[in-house]
Amino acid sequence: MDFTDSMGMDIVYRNEEKSEVKMKVRDYFYNGINAIHGGVLFTLADTATGVCANFGNNGATTLNSSFDFLKPVLEGEFLYAYAKKIKRGKTISVYSVEIFDDKENLKAHGTFTYYTLRR
Repeated sequence: MDFTDSMGMDIVYRNEEKSEVKMKVRDYFYNGINAIHGGVLFTLADTATGVCANFGNNGATTLNSSFDFLKPVLEGEFLYAYAKKIKRGKTISVYSVEIFDDKENLKAHGTFTYYTLRR
């Protein structure tokens, strides 16, 4: 079992331009205020953008990110992350990502920059 499996993530679609990642909410994702922990949302976002950056076995790693938590996730069975390419270069690539709950409410968004280790 790899990390995405252990977190309940399913890569629904991916290529170097965009991706969709679905994550099953687990009971232990909730924090002390009964909202999904921000680290879970960030991990989902990093995964959705990372599968694009690594498409074709590029060996890309996260270089930088900016992430905004817009609304708390208080309930629901699944979370959805949609990533899309902003720029893909020889060594630096940038992707945007949005995270939604089951009711299609936008919960977070961010921008992730990747450094390509090999081509």
